[in-house]
Amino acid sequence: MFINPGTIRSWLYTSEFKNFASQQSIVADIERFKAHNKILGLSGFLITNGTAVMQLLEGPEEILEAVKSKILHDKRHINLKTEAWELETSRAYPDWSMRAIDAADYEALFSEIQSAKIATIATDIARLLFDVTFDP
Repeated sequence: MFINPGTIRSWLYTSEFKNFASQQSIVADIERFKAHNKILGLSGFLITNGTAVMQLLEGPEEILEAVKSKILHDKRHINLKTEAWELETSRAYPDWSMRAIDAADYEALFSEIQSAKIATIATDIARLLFDVTFDP
């Protein structure tokens, strides 16, 4: 199978934290994730309310495979589901090593995505799954 060297892999997953994560612990984790993702060449976003999680990551396939494996084995997550595992021609979020928002602020994130004309399969699926994932 031939893969274009410029092809970007995107992974969208939903999960739940096994234990409620406070805003303070999430902020601390996100700062580490941003630095780590920048080194690895990954970008994307994470939305959480402390219980439910939706994350979209994008980057080189071999690197994203390794990160995916690590997250799949992370004991903090339960009910993890891959919602999309797609090849894209370009990054939807080239400037976001990790954009994180509280679930209550998701409209602003998706409005920003729409106004930037970002159109990827994973982004479209994330928008569709938001209400199901974060149903009050």
